[in-house]
Amino acid sequence: MPGLFKPWTNGQELSTSKPDLGAVLEAYGLQVSPRYGWIACKCVIHEDSHASAAYNLDQQLYNCLVCNVLGDVYELVKAKENLKGFPDVKRRAAALANGSSHKILQQSKRGDTLLPRGTRNKPGSGGFVPAWKRRGA
Repeated sequence: MPGLFKPWTNGQELSTSKPDLGAVLEAYGLQVSPRYGWIACKCVIHEDSHASAAYNLDQQLYNCLVCNVLGDVYELVKAKENLKGFPDVKRRAAALANGSSHKILQQSKRGDTLLPRGTRNKPGSGGFVPAWKRRGA
């Protein structure tokens, strides 16, 4: 039976591909060259007056010798945005690659969910009610 073991996706397709490094670098304001190999550039993470970083679009890697950031698009976004949880980094990288400029609203303490500001710790805000309280009311 095809489709029997399909993961639950909540109406959304699961994305397994990484966002393009070139698109994320352009979202950070860097002029991306279509050349091959390692290309020197100013770092997008820290204020830079000289080219101290390099990117490689073939390998989808970024390297800054000053920040000591070496890795893929997720490492770049994690260092630039100072994010902690991988799901937050993944969402932000996808938003940057798609041209969206929205910021992450509020990181959870665990770092794996996004919550709008002010949705935590409000008295009378609803939320989960234990079964013993529901039966007695």
